[in-house]
Amino acid sequence: MARYILQYISSQYVHKNITRVTIGSPPGGYPSCRYSSSCVTGFLGVTVPTGSDEFTTGHSIYTPTIAAGKGWGTREQGVDIQSTLGISWPDGNEKKIGVPIVWNTALQAHVFDTLWPEVEANYTHYKEGPNAGKSQTLITTGLIVGRYELIGRVRFVIGAGYQQAVSSFRTVNNGWIVTARAPF
Repeated sequence: MARYILQYISSQYVHKNITRVTIGSPPGGYPSCRYSSSCVTGFLGVTVPTGSDEFTTGHSIYTPTIAAGKGWGTREQGVDIQSTLGISWPDGNEKKIGVPIVWNTALQAHVFDTLWPEVEANYTHYKEGPNAGKSQTLITTGLIVGRYELIGRVRFVIGAGYQQAVSSFRTVNNGWIVTARAPF
């Protein structure tokens, strides 16, 4: 897991603008998780609005999250389960933007040192906003490849998965997702 995460998300419709910048900073950089097969930690993500008005809410969003995980075996051969629970609070206009509570659990296997097949369940309940009182569940099967050394402690990880909406209410449909990270 990265000590600091800086993720830029842009849209193909935004010309030379960043729609949203997300910055996350776990307290202490997961010190209890680095050398153990189990971990409980918390972190705070902050999303600040930037870019074109038509692609942003105009509000910062604060996402406190608690995370836990347990592994069996080694990083090269083994399995682990990870789970997070978080809520995203905007700094205003909750009735329009919404306040989602997200619970995510993933089961991963570690195979051949760099392959991590996984299955993940993502449950979201909307506390306020246009979807207030509704919930959705997504299941994702995927493959993560990596922990390739770049520089010093910095590693490179890339993955892809197919996400399926399994609840009757959904804000997204089935589709492919891709991730790339540089944990350190």
